[in-house]
Amino acid sequence: MALTLVSGFSAVNGDTCDATYLNNFVNTGKVTLATGKLIGRSTAGTGDWEEISCDTYGRAIIAAGSVAAQLTALGIGSSGTLSGLTLVSSTRYETVILAITYASTVTLDLSTNNFQTLALTGDITFNTSNLAAGRAKQLIVSSDSTARNISWPAGWVWIGSAAPASIAASKTAILTLIPTSTTDASVKAFWSVQL
Repeated sequence: MALTLVSGFSAVNGDTCDATYLNNFVNTGKVTLATGKLIGRSTAGTGDWEEISCDTYGRAIIAAGSVAAQLTALGIGSSGTLSGLTLVSSTRYETVILAITYASTVTLDLSTNNFQTLALTGDITFNTSNLAAGRAKQLIVSSDSTARNISWPAGWVWIGSAAPASIAASKTAILTLIPTSTTDASVKAFWSVQL
């Protein structure tokens, strides 16, 4: 891509200008840039122009015609939600807590929202998917007016207590899962129930 700076040179008295001089003037006014570069300064202080890298996302943001289009280019969308986070102010995000629909078997997907809720209306068996080091899940589990039995994946390492076999009627618990690899045997599990 070439950027041409057009001079405002004109002869005041209608004098003609030497063609060589004019060509040299125009040629020195050209700046040639590689793709994905902007002109500016990234170095502190004043000085010569510098080429600043601008990746695909940066170019999409610059080309966007509105704030909504910029948010879309960033993958946020006009709702202000980014990967389960809600923009509360320019400096703070809040996590979106999603409800899981009760079923007798529920698979906890660790690639989705970190915080979820589940209201039990029957006994339940948990499974997991998309385990990976660095992913975590917190699940708020509440029981209805009946005590509910719970079955867990084999291999989870329980912190602070043994795997709970049930939750009492009308109680709420928090389940925290932290895997250190892609297997159920790597999951560190913590269960804390309402007194």
